[in-house]
Amino acid sequence: MQILYTIIKKVTKRILTHTKIQEKKYKLDYYLNKVCKREGTYQYTVISTVYNVEKYLEMFFESMTGQTLYFEKHIHLVMVDDGSSDSSAEIIGKWQKKFPNNITYVKKENGGQASARNLGMQYAKTEWITYIDSDDFVDHRYFEEVDTFLRQHENEDIGLVSCNFIYYENNAIFQDTHPLNYRFKDVESIVSSTKMQQFIQLAVTSVFFKKSLLVSKAIEFRKDIRPNFEDGHFVNRYIIENEHIHIAFLKKAKYFYRKRSDRTSTLDTSWKSVGKFLDVPQNGYLDLINIAKQEYNKVPHYIQRTVLYNLISHFKLLLNNAYRLNHLSDTQKKRYEHFLQEIFNNIDIETISTFELAGCQYYHKLGFLNLYKQTQSLPYQIIYIDAYAQSKMKIHYYHTNKTATIDFHSNETTILTQKKRKYDFLGKTFVYETIAWINIGSKKESLQFSVDKQKTYLELEGYRYEDLPMSEIEKHFNMPFIGKVLNHIDTHLLTLQTPSKRGFKDTWLFIDRNIQADDNAEHLYRYIADNHPEINIYFILNKTSHDWVRLKNDRFNLIPLGSFAHLFAVIQAKYLISSHVDYYVTDFIPRHYFKPFLKYKFIYLQHGVIKDDLSTRFNTKEIDCFTTSSQREYNSIAGDDNHYKFTPKEVVLTGFARHDALLRNNISKDHKTILIMPTWRESLVGHLVDGGSKRTLNSNFAKTEYFKNWSSLLQSKALKKIVYQYGYNVIFFPHFNIQPYLPLFNIPKYITILSHQGISIQELFQQSDIMITDYSSVAFEMAILQKEVIYYQFDHEQVFGGGHIYQAGYFNYEKDSFGPICYQQKEVLNTLEAFLKSHGKVPQEYMDRMQNFFAFHDMNNCQRIYTAIQNLENTK
Repeated sequence: MQILYTIIKKVTKRILTHTKIQEKKYKLDYYLNKVCKREGTYQYTVISTVYNVEKYLEMFFESMTGQTLYFEKHIHLVMVDDGSSDSSAEIIGKWQKKFPNNITYVKKENGGQASARNLGMQYAKTEWITYIDSDDFVDHRYFEEVDTFLRQHENEDIGLVSCNFIYYENNAIFQDTHPLNYRFKDVESIVSSTKMQQFIQLAVTSVFFKKSLLVSKAIEFRKDIRPNFEDGHFVNRYIIENEHIHIAFLKKAKYFYRKRSDRTSTLDTSWKSVGKFLDVPQNGYLDLINIAKQEYNKVPHYIQRTVLYNLISHFKLLLNNAYRLNHLSDTQKKRYEHFLQEIFNNIDIETISTFELAGCQYYHKLGFLNLYKQTQSLPYQIIYIDAYAQSKMKIHYYHTNKTATIDFHSNETTILTQKKRKYDFLGKTFVYETIAWINIGSKKESLQFSVDKQKTYLELEGYRYEDLPMSEIEKHFNMPFIGKVLNHIDTHLLTLQTPSKRGFKDTWLFIDRNIQADDNAEHLYRYIADNHPEINIYFILNKTSHDWVRLKNDRFNLIPLGSFAHLFAVIQAKYLISSHVDYYVTDFIPRHYFKPFLKYKFIYLQHGVIKDDLSTRFNTKEIDCFTTSSQREYNSIAGDDNHYKFTPKEVVLTGFARHDALLRNNISKDHKTILIMPTWRESLVGHLVDGGSKRTLNSNFAKTEYFKNWSSLLQSKALKKIVYQYGYNVIFFPHFNIQPYLPLFNIPKYITILSHQGISIQELFQQSDIMITDYSSVAFEMAILQKEVIYYQFDHEQVFGGGHIYQAGYFNYEKDSFGPICYQQKEVLNTLEAFLKSHGKVPQEYMDRMQNFFAFHDMNNCQRIYTAIQNLENTK
């Protein structure tokens, strides 16, 4: 057991251990360098803007004053305080007292980084200038490396020095993984500004400029390029307008860029800004292109690459996610699209076809050419191999011609099932992806395919082949020797506390949420335990859960979440079956990195009916069997021309496991209960804590429209009057992520507050006569029970405009809802009273929708799911 645990621990902690060694070395260097100062040749000014960075300033100053190059003789800091409201000024003052001749403090009203840097330039007195951010720091030999290089190359007209850009995270992790680090392959490189070609420069923080060249060309930071790219515009204008200079790239001069764990950097928050999609493209990218055209009568290759490098992130964000631009008006969206077309008019087909940075994939290039260059294809095709077992192979490829055809070069190879996935960009078709399961027949020496008679490569794990030997495919997908050994070790030797005498071999592992059960996994577990006792089953749950004792009393084989038993059960498992796809379920042992150790198939039972387009979330998961409850839901995921990657092989129409018991135990009885059950909003709550399901608290929750509207309804005197008049009870049961904020609501005493600890969720639905919700999938639970639902959607536009994880799917509330939709509190109360007057009779219009939505009402869903799992054995 200890050997296996040590192997996994060493692999997962490898990077962290390595980087902590770097951190210790960094601190050691600092103390050594305090007594190892060196005289240099040149003088340097550091212009650093400051805005509420009190947490990082000490490290910044230690980095500057601890340089091996004599700080007091060579380095001058201009600290421009851009209206900080924290203790940044006091910290700067403390260091200024230590070095009064080297630190200049300038205070200004908040106006942004560009204005602060421009102001700082007025205090620069040296020829060499750099712009180090005050929340970053540099290696202690940083200035010495630059100074030595400039002295050795003083006759080569060096006009710009670019230093190695390394990521640093708050937990002391250094990562030399910047996409542009190829520029530092050699210890030092020197290129002419007219021959940059593949070399591109974006940051100014890790760059040294000549003041005389900045002043002579009147180059300043533009205030109208926000929230970012002002750096890219500034440095590239400098390069374009100083065509005689040489540019140096120094590997040993290391600049450490802080990646904030709280995601408060400008890069992290910029996507909510209108300027990101209007000011930056117009004043940044297009202006830079026009400057280059005026200077050279063309757009140099490196400028094209610079702009394309920045645009890739736009397409990654917006492909199949047009709702993320809902904070723009229709006019603004059209302007953005116009800017994109103008930009691509100035980017050559060759530049697009050969671009390899920023995660630009084949389908991105194909889409760019399709949308903006009126070219339907690249001169070659790629078929990607995703899975292989027992002569069955999963492949995918991209195309702009919807009717693209594939030639297998073998009569034995046939298509088992396939789907066409559509990629949209702001309402226009970007590319299509065909995902197929094929049977390759009897084993051949190698594989050769082609698409639309084009030259076609096969790609496997990033390696590209003209024809691919079957031996390579089998070697890749078959379990290495160590994996085979580990999976044949008897579980009794691996753990001291095995919950069952049968051990973990070929177990079926079940889990709902980490801290609660009572969902589809629990219900399917009960079915398997009652009907298939020959199957080795376990249920994973946090031992502190309120459901632990209940399930233990029901003789569940329980495994504590996060325990050694959990670890070894996952390694030995045949199936991992869950109603959730959160990290603690799918990546307790990261499946992507530890495939040799893991043989299980993942069965996703769902938590709530999928009515919206959640493809962005689910496409990151490896799901072998994806259960659905209705034909429309099934089609929205497995069908053609949607955004999901899943095919009819992975998606099955079975119904939900929990609905069997929900219908079976539904006793027709008037409980006179109104259930108020709103869902949550992504924008309301904090970040997830430690990969679990708990989140940090939002201190501004009480100021949100969500809180104000629901609190107002609960405290409404009209609601109390209606309830008392008709003799009803009211239960308030908010979403799990909203429950931490319950103390803020000041709920009247006549309303009962419940959480998952207070009652079985199944019983709650059965005992309620009417539900008031907003967008929650719990409305489907009431629908299958054919009970009234009222939707209170006061923030409809915000929710579908990026305020939650939603983007609209097949379910249209106006046409498909199971009850009236209300946008004002008064409408909710009037609708509720009308329902109570009718003695709880659901209008026929909504009753028809309820009856027609679900594929099954026969209480055999668990049986169908069991059969679907068993069928996986025949379709490996």
